[in-house]
Amino acid sequence: MAIIGNSTPPVTLTAASETLTGIINAYGTLAAGETLAPGGGYGTFILKGAVVGFPPTNFNIINDGLIESNGPSSLDLGLLLGAASTVTNAGTISAGTGIAIIGTQAGSYIRNTGLIQGRNGGGGLYVDGFSSVNNTGRIEGGSYGVYLNAGGNLRNTGTILATSGIAATFGQNAIYNAGLIEGASTIGIYLSGDVTNAAGGYIRGNQAGIFAISTSSYKNPTTITNHGLINSGTAGICLAAGDTIINTGTINGGAFGVTSGSTPVFATSAEIFNQATGRITSPDTGLALFGVSTVSNAGYIEGGVGQLFHIASPVPAIYDSSHDGVYLHAGNLINTGTIKGGAAGVYLGAFGHLTNSSFIEAANTGIVLNQYSDVMNAGLVGGGLTGAVARGDQSFLANAGTIAGGQYGLRASAGAQIHN
Repeated sequence: MAIIGNSTPPVTLTAASETLTGIINAYGTLAAGETLAPGGGYGTFILKGAVVGFPPTNFNIINDGLIESNGPSSLDLGLLLGAASTVTNAGTISAGTGIAIIGTQAGSYIRNTGLIQGRNGGGGLYVDGFSSVNNTGRIEGGSYGVYLNAGGNLRNTGTILATSGIAATFGQNAIYNAGLIEGASTIGIYLSGDVTNAAGGYIRGNQAGIFAISTSSYKNPTTITNHGLINSGTAGICLAAGDTIINTGTINGGAFGVTSGSTPVFATSAEIFNQATGRITSPDTGLALFGVSTVSNAGYIEGGVGQLFHIASPVPAIYDSSHDGVYLHAGNLINTGTIKGGAAGVYLGAFGHLTNSSFIEAANTGIVLNQYSDVMNAGLVGGGLTGAVARGDQSFLANAGTIAGGQYGLRASAGAQIHN
């Protein structure tokens, strides 16, 4: 069936397959108590849709025209469906929320080559059940761009944008991005699952480019494979427990390139593999890892470069996770690449372990060791003030390479073990 021409009242779909090629510009009200979701889960909301399809029909919608709702609320919808459906949009769907597919039934598929737009603080695309989205066009909203409530699969070679919220938010899912995903005010991607950011792909969020979640509902670790650019005003990537990063591209954040947990109290473990072409950078701290983590660096990591911190005490006691190339609370760091920092190139908390066969430098101190941490150095370590500081009982440094500083090669406290 084709609906062609202008329509002022809302359109209620009756056939399972509908082709919309004209202009539908209106919004109509579902009465409170009338539900789209099985079990009545949405009966308390007064939802409005320019085009409405009721359950249990699984619709197949093709839109080549304009579907528009001019209502003032984010609950004024362009396309509102009550069961898992297929939507192919090559036209424009614009409303408070562009498309909403309500109900827990899995299997929806949305293919967009046009524009899906949410206005009035609403979202671009919302789907309740596990679903798949293929976007080569533009999906944009206020509070979110794409929201897959039960998770799903997203392939984006176009643009997904949220002006005030999260660009793409999911349960357990897989995301492939070769386009732009941007959360202009908050987060680019908020998920539990796997993300592949291809060469040329750009993921950006003001607070985080990617924020991996771990909750009672979503416990599976996240794997992020980046060949493109991930950028944020705060943290390029925030990791949860057991997450993994494989990076051959660039990850940058205003406060952290990558962080797992914000303090040792909220620590989470992580594995990071920064390969030869990979760059992880921040004007503050490149890697800030507060759990028991594993880092393999063959590329470039930088944090706080150019910021010099003058330390007057004989054995510095005020180093922290700020302005370091790598801050490793506990775990293992193997460096065959380059690490640069401001306060410290590498800061090791208790039970941190470093094996270096390449290059580490900082404006202040190349390496800082704490109690029970150890360093095996066969490379070059340099500091504008001090090459290395070993403090605390049973810190251990074995040097078969070069450790140099502008004032001190090495400063050690009682109890530190040095083998040169």
